[in-house]
Amino acid sequence: MIRDAVVFRSIPLVTSGLAFLPACGDGGNTTGDDDTSGSPTSLTATEESSDDGEETLDPSSSDDASTLDESTSTSTDDTGDTGDPQCGGANTCGAVPPIGWFGPTVYARVLPGDLPPPCPPEVSNPGPTVLEGFNDPGPAVCGCECELSAPLACNSCMETAATQGACTPSYYYGSCPFNNTTVTDDCINVNVLGWVGFTSEEDYYYGGGGAVCEETELTQIPPFAWEATIATCRIPETALACDTGVCIPPAPEGFESQWCIYQQGDIECPAGEYPNKTIFYSDVEDTRACSNCQCGSAASSCTERQLLIFDGQDCAGEPSLIVDPTGVCVAATGGSIAGTPSEAACPVTEAPVAQGSIAPTGAFTFCCTD
Repeated sequence: MIRDAVVFRSIPLVTSGLAFLPACGDGGNTTGDDDTSGSPTSLTATEESSDDGEETLDPSSSDDASTLDESTSTSTDDTGDTGDPQCGGANTCGAVPPIGWFGPTVYARVLPGDLPPPCPPEVSNPGPTVLEGFNDPGPAVCGCECELSAPLACNSCMETAATQGACTPSYYYGSCPFNNTTVTDDCINVNVLGWVGFTSEEDYYYGGGGAVCEETELTQIPPFAWEATIATCRIPETALACDTGVCIPPAPEGFESQWCIYQQGDIECPAGEYPNKTIFYSDVEDTRACSNCQCGSAASSCTERQLLIFDGQDCAGEPSLIVDPTGVCVAATGGSIAGTPSEAACPVTEAPVAQGSIAPTGAFTFCCTD
């Protein structure tokens, strides 16, 4: 308050201190009467008096500056937070999980080949890692082939003679007689003299009759893969409590926006703030397979082999005569011979069938907000 027209000035002294000395105004009120202009005015050390006695104030202390400060203060308090006042900031008050449930929890959907995000401080408790997106790839695809374990051994013999009476075809176990020609699938250059006889049997001596059929199973298991991995994070045990439960922060970046509670098993969601049910899984059980394949005994074709006779050498062109293995001599001439292939058929007596199935296991029920 200004009294007796005394205004305090601050002037520098030699000692660098501040001395406050009275100064007289040259046109102001000097009578010592109280200021009757209204409410008193306080001056700061930077205030000065003009020659005509009017007060001149530093702009930083003006009423306008005070108004600006108040406006600025009001705008900084308006942060756009829409959370619960008890929780502060953008945090909201959410319901605590019922007995037997865990949470509140957020989860991140992680595609194959990606790494899950770490749990940030506001949701620092890692929850279970579960799996999403089971699609049945279908049963096993089964097939089977039966083949001989070794080529079938046949004792096939040809005898040729210039006269019918001299033609007496025969064979021995393991070889043809010395005056006979062993017939194979390969071409042999030999003169057929005028008459020819042909015999063919399984060569039991060399194991021809014991040829074994072996099975080859053709099994295909259609591959399976989950669509995504679900990484979960819970709020810490020390989270702030509020009237209706617990303070929940905004969902962290990289996580789904809804908050959830969860429990192991496939169960119904409790009534309340978490009505939306989703089932995740922890594993898959795959028992898909094929039953065994079984083959029958080899059906010999040695007795069905035929002798092919060609006019010229090297079995060129078409055969001029085909002789069955009856042992009966027939008239024939030629320059080369060959036998038809001796293959044994291996039948499939029991075809494999698809067995087993694939199904998700370890269900987890997640109940989430909208």
